[in-house]
Amino acid sequence: MTIDEIIGFMQGLDGVLAVTPAPGDGSPEISWGTRSSPTPLTELCRRRASRSRRS
Repeated sequence: MTIDEIIGFMQGLDGVLAVTPAPGDGSPEISWGTRSSPTPLTELCRRRASRSRRS
């Protein structure tokens, strides 16, 4: 699962705001283009995506 797939999945959940920093949005430059995700979040997304496919 790519980070773009994870972001897309998260954006599809009710009540979730997925924020991806970019130039011009007021976020610090060091965060622009940063799309890494900690392993626990990645695994949570995988489990939820897997459950939703089975339903």
